Amino acid sequence: MKALVIVDLQNDFLPGGALEVPEGDMIVEKINDILDNYDLIIATKDWHPKDHISFASNHKNKDVGDLINSEGINQILWPDHCIQKSPGSDFPKNFDSSKINNSKLDFSQKSVLVFGSEGKGIRELVKKE
Repeated sequence: MKALVIVDLQNDFLPGGALEVPEGDMIVEKINDILDNYDLIIATKDWHPKDHISFASNHKNKDVGDLINSEGINQILWPDHCIQKSPGSDFPKNFDSSKINNSKLDFSQKSVLVFGSEGKGIRELVKKE
């Protein structure tokens, strides 16, 4: 089985988004072109609540790029981005998301560590398939 993992292909990371990657939109059609080459396609999303701890806007007298300490862990502060159910968290309109197999994943946890040692969601799905 061949699997493809598409990581955070979202409007807020494309030109005009809150954390834009210059020319990031150039990859969308290339991804669409290869989707039929894979048996399993998973697309991750950055998916924050509006009051996320990493947003500078949620900390008085703090700016984007500042560091805070939360429970002994340093956290860089970001602009608000990929807020749940916002246009910035959506896939770009020209991305063919109809072939994604995420419906088999359980994203009900507060945080899903896709690639970390606890990132069982994707790892378990790939093993099952």
